[in-house]
Amino acid sequence: MSLIVKVQEKVEKYVSLRRLLTVILVLSIILLLNLTWPIWSYLFGKAKVILMPFIIGFGIAYMLRPIVVYFERYNIKRGISVPITFIVIVLALWWLFSSIFPSIYSDLASLVDTAIEGFQKLYTMYVENNNNQPSPIVDGFYQQVLDYFNKLMGSIPTLPALVSNFFGKVLGVVTTAMFSFIIGIYFIMDYERVSKGTLNLAEMISPKLRNSLIVINESVSSYLRTLVVIMGITFVEYGLFYFIVGHKYALVMGIITSLALLIPYVGGISANIFGFLTALGLSSTRLFFIFLGVMILPNVDSYVISPLVYSKRNKIEPLWSLFTFFAASTLFGFAGILLSTPIYFAIRSVLTLRANDWVIESE
Repeated sequence: MSLIVKVQEKVEKYVSLRRLLTVILVLSIILLLNLTWPIWSYLFGKAKVILMPFIIGFGIAYMLRPIVVYFERYNIKRGISVPITFIVIVLALWWLFSSIFPSIYSDLASLVDTAIEGFQKLYTMYVENNNNQPSPIVDGFYQQVLDYFNKLMGSIPTLPALVSNFFGKVLGVVTTAMFSFIIGIYFIMDYERVSKGTLNLAEMISPKLRNSLIVINESVSSYLRTLVVIMGITFVEYGLFYFIVGHKYALVMGIITSLALLIPYVGGISANIFGFLTALGLSSTRLFFIFLGVMILPNVDSYVISPLVYSKRNKIEPLWSLFTFFAASTLFGFAGILLSTPIYFAIRSVLTLRANDWVIESE
């Protein structure tokens, strides 16, 4: 049988008029959206401004609901627990921005400068050990990293400039924050009714959509609860480690390492490299212990702490999570990087539900 006949049979088998019309329709919609994109972009911008306080408010309610449920176990009503929770959060934010944040901000700028000095010292040692004849590849890498660090230092404005810029935008920020907190209070006070109404609306559209929302909520909320626990453990673990070995910026390194968990894969590695570079000015003994720590602690996290905290449904498939990470970061920038893992769990839960004929296993 000739190749042309085989191709003809494949076309006749898989290509139908209905599929061709579907493809043409999809392409026509894409073309129409492309031609009218300025209009849609304008409408999207206006909708974003209007909906942002509601999105942030729902996010606040979603994150704080476990605290409210915890208080309800001890018969403390929401009329009492919700205002107390929000007052504590506001006071904590005020304390952070008035006392802790300026100190951390100052230490962060010094920390980056220390990392630059450490990297330069490491390169100088390499050059001296190679009779002042560095490899062109290593030299190019050194120049690229040094240029990146210099740009990073240049992107960190002075604290007065930061304060000036903040107060220049303070009205919009405060207005959005106030509306978001108020909306968040309404959401969390009436969370069950809002969620039930959302599920009822989704079921009117499609029962599959309703079940998808349920499994997405279960998987993402489970991941977020686990992430908070892991971040707390990481902060104590690395902050205490850097403090014991005598690192000058132990508190900042603990915060950086815990926040780096928000960035899958590269976050933790980057934080450990950063910690080692900032320690190059210490004695050789302390530097050795820091090098030993950044080699051992990630393995302790991966093989001891994480298995104890993460459940089976929180386990990540590296290939698909990496694909989600790069796709989300390309489409949405830094926000996509932070949301890549929740997006991964949401997609995985929907695919699992689809494989189960859209039936939730717990039901």
